[in-house]
Amino acid sequence: MAENLDAIRVLSRSETIRTVGLSDRTWDRLEAAGDTPPKTRISQGRIGYRVCDVKQWLDRRRQSSTPTRGLLAPTSEGREVCHGR
Repeated sequence: MAENLDAIRVLSRSETIRTVGLSDRTWDRLEAAGDTPPKTRISQGRIGYRVCDVKQWLDRRRQSSTPTRGLLAPTSEGREVCHGR
């Protein structure tokens, strides 16, 4: 059931930034470049990000990333796994 809720659950901007582990400044730069998950308007005064969209955004970034400082290493299937933390 929790998986189904992820499809509709919406995080605020600050919750999203905290969840993905970025600074406000980095998020602002990504947003200016058009490189953030799509926004969802909940009401006239509330905009957020659906959990499922954030997950897809993170997956796309992981699949297109390149290893840095030895923390990521490709597997034989071409996926990357985390090392060192």
